[in-house]
Amino acid sequence: MNVQRKYLEMFLEEGAESLAELNGRVLALERAPGDRASLAAALRLAHTIKGGAKMVGLDNVSRAAHQLESALNAATGGGATLEAAACTRVLAILDRIRDALDLVSRGREAEALELDLAAPRSPSAGADLAALEPAAGGSERRLGADRVKVGVEKLDALQNLVDDLTLQKYRIIDRLGGLRRMVRRLDSLSWDGEDRVFTPRERASVRTLMKELSSGEFSELFEEAHRLDQLVGEVQDHVFELRMVPLAEILDEYQRMAHDLAGELGKEVNLTIDGKFTEIDKRLLEAVRGPLLHLVRNAVDHGVEPPEERVAAGKPRRAEIVLRAFHKGSAVVIDVEDDGRGLDPSQIRAAALEKGMI
Repeated sequence: MNVQRKYLEMFLEEGAESLAELNGRVLALERAPGDRASLAAALRLAHTIKGGAKMVGLDNVSRAAHQLESALNAATGGGATLEAAACTRVLAILDRIRDALDLVSRGREAEALELDLAAPRSPSAGADLAALEPAAGGSERRLGADRVKVGVEKLDALQNLVDDLTLQKYRIIDRLGGLRRMVRRLDSLSWDGEDRVFTPRERASVRTLMKELSSGEFSELFEEAHRLDQLVGEVQDHVFELRMVPLAEILDEYQRMAHDLAGELGKEVNLTIDGKFTEIDKRLLEAVRGPLLHLVRNAVDHGVEPPEERVAAGKPRRAEIVLRAFHKGSAVVIDVEDDGRGLDPSQIRAAALEKGMI
């Protein structure tokens, strides 16, 4: 791998994380325009993306990130705040940057550099849905899609186990070497003839060998083998743990999807994520990505009411959807709950009749 490609991969990984966090900060600013901490964090992230993109030659991404900085800087002076319209513009620019990085991650840098990021597309929940769902049968593979981040402390623990495993291997090899020497000494005796009588010297040699075989040194061989089995099990557990990633890798994306879909439907929604650092195997994470996305989408689309209807029912204008993830024994439980009126059984029946399901 050449140096330029190495730094490009590093930027794509860090850029994706920065974009996800920046999305969250901008959504927080839309809910609380005076949140100076979120504004400062958003500026820092935009500056990081701008510098990183410039370093790896993605000049249009760097210019788009500069646009982000300018839009955010406008709200830093005095008592200025980032209003809803400005948030929408910032989110649209983020979408275009994400489009470019997505192309680069698929090895299509030339197309990414040709994108006009100065003309951001309008936020589209439908587009976000397509982007978030895993492609079916697609041959394209995103750069870094098969990677997981591993903390140094986990690698240190695994290295210590590997060191112990190596030491245990040599202990057993040493025990087996002694056993092999004994077998050779036994084999050196002549065993021909059923009625053969051993000489006193041969009988003494056999007694010595039997004592050595029954000594603690060789009974410990089984203990060493048991310890080896334990270490192998611990290494397997640690390798499995290395595959574990926090649900935040996909859950943070859902806040943006819920925001955009609610905007299209004329609703006001706040998606709260509880337990985003609950860890799950990387393969399982990809498997639940699509179904979980549809649960959140259905909550926004069918579960909660428009603002006027909520106010008339004595509820707050903004609906609350909670996505909750937690461990229960060896399983991971994910709940999606909203404070809407729920599904209308008559509408469900009508839809089923229309589709010929009943």
